[in-house]
Amino acid sequence: MYVSVDTGGTFTDIVAICSDGRIFLQKVLTSIDNPWKSISMGIKSVMDSCGEREGVIFHASTIATNMLLGQRGLETARSALLITSGFKDLLTIARQNRPRLYDPFFKKPRQLVPDELIYEVNERTLHSGEVVKKIDELEVESYLKDAVAKGAESVAVVFINSYANPLNEDIAASIASKYFRFVIESSRASPSPREYERGSTAVVNAVLMPKVHEYLSRLWDELRDMGFANLYVMSSSGGLLEWENAARSPSRIVESGPAAGVVGASIMASLLGIERAIAFDMGGTTAKASSIINGVASLTNEYEVGGESHHGRLVKGSGYPVRGSFIDLAEVSAGGGTVIWRDKAGAIRVGPHSVGSMPGPMCYGLGGDEPTITDANVALGRIPPGYISGGIKLSEELALKGLSRLGDPSLVAAEAIGLANMEMARAIRLVTVERGHDPELFSLIAYGGGGPLHASGVANEIGVRSVVVPPFPGLFSSLGILLSDHIVEVSAFVGAQELTDVLRSLESRVLSHASGLGSSRVSLHRFVEARYKGQGWELMVELPGSDDFSLKKIFDEAHERTYGYSLDEDVEAVVAHVIGVAENPLRKDIISRLSGSTRTAFFDCRSGYTSVFINGSREKVPVYCRYSFVEDVGPAVIIDYGSTIFVDKGWRAWRDELGVIRMKRD
Repeated sequence: MYVSVDTGGTFTDIVAICSDGRIFLQKVLTSIDNPWKSISMGIKSVMDSCGEREGVIFHASTIATNMLLGQRGLETARSALLITSGFKDLLTIARQNRPRLYDPFFKKPRQLVPDELIYEVNERTLHSGEVVKKIDELEVESYLKDAVAKGAESVAVVFINSYANPLNEDIAASIASKYFRFVIESSRASPSPREYERGSTAVVNAVLMPKVHEYLSRLWDELRDMGFANLYVMSSSGGLLEWENAARSPSRIVESGPAAGVVGASIMASLLGIERAIAFDMGGTTAKASSIINGVASLTNEYEVGGESHHGRLVKGSGYPVRGSFIDLAEVSAGGGTVIWRDKAGAIRVGPHSVGSMPGPMCYGLGGDEPTITDANVALGRIPPGYISGGIKLSEELALKGLSRLGDPSLVAAEAIGLANMEMARAIRLVTVERGHDPELFSLIAYGGGGPLHASGVANEIGVRSVVVPPFPGLFSSLGILLSDHIVEVSAFVGAQELTDVLRSLESRVLSHASGLGSSRVSLHRFVEARYKGQGWELMVELPGSDDFSLKKIFDEAHERTYGYSLDEDVEAVVAHVIGVAENPLRKDIISRLSGSTRTAFFDCRSGYTSVFINGSREKVPVYCRYSFVEDVGPAVIIDYGSTIFVDKGWRAWRDELGVIRMKRD
């Protein structure tokens, strides 16, 4: 049995594939205070349905993100910091990025390490890697004993220029391991120049490690007792990690759920022969977008965690920078639980506040008293009243009651949905137009609880003419976890070394790590952060698999694509990366079971007609069940488990031989 669990802000989604090929889906409300409660309840339900007591489990979680956002009950650990003398205020000073340029009262992100746990160590390494002052081990020991007495649970070691030679950090970390279970070196977390970003990466890992390790180890203990053989965790770069590796480097899983959906969309695009696709995921709290070209999602090597976003763009200086590989995502506050309200001028506004899973939208009947986007869709008839995932019965009466406080419920709902669609279109433009791509040349792959419901409206906003709704859209991120490959990523500072020598050394390390993953096929992908000599910042470029390449030529082309020009200057390699992708040995088996499964038994669905508010008036629109129609329809409402598909006026929809819903604009 294969089971994947995606814990989101509103729902916990579970997909189970039994040994005999049967598939069971489970969608339960997330327990914010105790996410394990939701996981345990859902897993036990699918295990009973399958009648099995052993298997492999795959997991994506928002625990790391929620800790950095300060969620109640998920506070970060108390951590100590060993840092080079003279640099005590490094993380406090940070970069001079102001989240709100003209706001004199803005506050920087809270300090992750308190002043009394920051210790200045008298050591120094030059940028060349020469150690001009070794650490005093007795000095370090005295600091560590003081940190223990003050209740520290972990320690980060951040020494200047350690990327060029980690000797002093290695010695300090060795001493720290006698006193602390959780120790992280900046040169291991991010072997790259720029002490602030490197130090921030190390500290973020240090404050997350104790709680994330506790969460994952407890989860594994429970799952092992249930009969599961392995636990894999989704990484932010779109690959699977063994749970111990995820616990040792928790910054790698801060965007694990959204990454899983993009992986699923990438595989779907490849299966359908779609060269350019936009992964569009609308959940209960936010909507996410990512671009996919030739089956490969875009990656970025720096991300700001625990910060703010504005129209999908991360606000620099509002969070904590982390170096590593992340799927390039844009995220906006537009989900099913996003609140609809009027501002002081009387204008309808949408978000950023969300009601979450409890009490949820008013139509849930669980005590919510603020109208939301889900209430708007119910009021307009896009979601027919009745039971949805999680055993919740939608109340059209309660939805109308909430919206009526803001004006005519149909007009308010239509305006709110239009505003939400505009906001989600902004996110898509960030990953297409701002990356030099024309969104009209892309197909939109819509999933999540609300993605298929808003897909045609969002596509109208950005000019996309083709929409794809994959199987199980409401649990598609959970399905993406099952289909993901295992990854191993290693990095090294290049400096005066030959780039090809560094790459070959990294490849050997990757193959050594990947040998225990149970896959016969491991593909190696080379990247380098490079710059023109004299430049202050690097650009990451992908390199060919052989050593016969011109870095100058590759970098010039990438610089031209990104910035519109290139320079007649020498190019220097700064940091080399190698990512090993070990093919998921279960993927073919899972896909074959999906294609051969009986899909009609997942939910109770009845065809018929419903009244939908379209373009200012009510129309009688047919309601179909996803797996009981194949013809060309539109406008229409198509019911699916965990999601509803709305085919807007001017669009036609049909189901292909793979069970995928295709939509085209007239």
